[in-house]
Amino acid sequence: MFTGLVEALGVVEANDPMQTAKLLVIRSPFASSSLARGESIAVNGCCLTVVEISHENSCITFAVSSATLGCTNLGELAAGSVVNLERALLFGARLGGHLVSGHVDCLATVLSWVEDGEFMQLRLGLDNPEARKLVIAKGSLCANGVSLTIKELSGEAALLVVEIMLIPETLRRSTFGSVKVGDKINIEFDLMGKYVAQNLASN
Repeated sequence: MFTGLVEALGVVEANDPMQTAKLLVIRSPFASSSLARGESIAVNGCCLTVVEISHENSCITFAVSSATLGCTNLGELAAGSVVNLERALLFGARLGGHLVSGHVDCLATVLSWVEDGEFMQLRLGLDNPEARKLVIAKGSLCANGVSLTIKELSGEAALLVVEIMLIPETLRRSTFGSVKVGDKINIEFDLMGKYVAQNLASN
């Protein structure tokens, strides 16, 4: 489990194809800490398992399956891409964001990115049919591994538009400071909301 609070930024060193997957190598300050093989790290909000650690060049290697590549933006990463990183939540630690599993539900597209004083107004388009059941104004959404509060919802039936205001601290600590219109963003809906929606659908 994660909180959606980015702990560090990483830089992709390689994203090499395997037979049915990719080997994703990321340079990160985590490689010089107490990190161990088998641990989970959220990379742009996607929970990945550490398969190799190189303390010499501060790199962490992940094996990314074809299923994960098919529903996230990880396959689009190239050498030099910057990613949001978060280590798994420690039991007893403060939960500053919201509960995040690291299992991406769908991709969203950046529709607009506008300055609003010191803040930035981000509009995301979701064409996932489940989105309207799982997203509420003033609720939480995990976007590229960042816990964000939804300001407003709009759009038509085929496309839900989610508006989010990003504070300077979030822009500084995450990759959202350099996002562009048209970028694909990993989305995880609120875990509690998914359980409620499933229970209501089965009754």
